[in-house]
Amino acid sequence: MRNIRYLVALLTFTFAPTTLLVAAEENIAQQVAESSQALPPNGMIGEQVLEQYGKPEKTSDTIGNPPITIWHYEDFSVYFEFDRVIHTVATASSAQ
Repeated sequence: MRNIRYLVALLTFTFAPTTLLVAAEENIAQQVAESSQALPPNGMIGEQVLEQYGKPEKTSDTIGNPPITIWHYEDFSVYFEFDRVIHTVATASSAQ
C-alpha cells in the first residue's frame, strides 16, 4: 500500500506541472493570435491605418534615413518606414 501511495505521489508531481505548462502555452498562443488579428499588418499604408484604427493618440517625430515614424495608440504602436507599416507592437496596457 505504501508503494502505491509513493507511485501516485510520484506520478502526480511528475505530470501535473507538464499539464499546467501545456494549458498555459495554449492560453498564450490564443492571446497572441487574437491580438495579432487586431493589429495593423506589415505593408499597410498610413491612410489605411487611419481609416481602420483612427487618429493615433500621439506621433513621434520622424527620424533616420529611411524615415521612421511611430504612431502610438492606446493598445499598440505602429512603426512606419516612409508611409508603410514595418512593425506593430502591442503595449503593456493591452496585455492586461
